Amino acid sequence: MKKLLSAAIVASCAFASTAALAVTPAKDHFESTDDAVEYRQAAFKLIGDVFGARLGGVARGDIEYDADAVKANAQVLSTLINLPWVGFADGREGGKASDKIWSNKDDFNKKAQASIDAVAELEKAAESGDLAKFKQAFAGVGQSCKSCHDSYREK
Repeated sequence: MKKLLSAAIVASCAFASTAALAVTPAKDHFESTDDAVEYRQAAFKLIGDVFGARLGGVARGDIEYDADAVKANAQVLSTLINLPWVGFADGREGGKASDKIWSNKDDFNKKAQASIDAVAELEKAAESGDLAKFKQAFAGVGQSCKSCHDSYREK
């Protein structure tokens, strides 16, 4: 797991200065399906920490609003949201992912892209320094994530 988290951090640094990644990569780099599942779960764990705990705490009012910290965390989230999708290549079923992902790949990819787009809006809102705009964009990210989870995550 440490290897995968290290790889995710290195990957996030490498992707930080690039445009949004394609949701459907040509070929994954995993040695096994278990590696792909572990990778995407690690990526989602990082996303959950930044979105749910760091930014979510601010949105809920549990953490005092600090525009610079929100902006920095939104930038990190903007990088992280691009990471998990490579772990959903064909033949990489398993984990908490529903088999419907692979039988309805176009819809899954649209929902993944909607999450990437929603995080881009969150980053813009965070850059504005306006707490109300941030909270509105935060809700949009939550809705996009929920839409995908409702359709494609095993309960």
